Amino acid sequence: MHLLYLSEDLAALPLFSEDISNDDKRVTVNALQREPFSDDVRLVEPNKVPVFLNCSIAEFITQWSLNLFESLRLPQDFLATDVDTWTNCADYIAACKIVRALKVVNDCAEKAVKLANDFNEVLTKNNRQ
Repeated sequence: MHLLYLSEDLAALPLFSEDISNDDKRVTVNALQREPFSDDVRLVEPNKVPVFLNCSIAEFITQWSLNLFESLRLPQDFLATDVDTWTNCADYIAACKIVRALKVVNDCAEKAVKLANDFNEVLTKNNRQ
């Protein structure tokens, strides 16, 4: 199984989701102290898929997950406060605004559309075809 978009860097995104419980967010924040993994978490052996499917997002969090904050220049001070207070914290609100403005792109689908369009252009001379 290949999980191209799963990375320690992106695993912190659920901290900004209203669908994640505050308890899960607390576990995730605590996991930010964990050393980075030595193996690539995106490569899962077929016999380990059932175990993998039952993992929580916090199990993919390490110190590298803080790269998300650095890359997007997100404030981090709220991480030192209780999760229950985040919705009233200006730093958290600002970070949520940035994260929620991110555009998600499916590279495979976009490449397939581009390939089909390029192929179509080679076969046709009339734009209406």
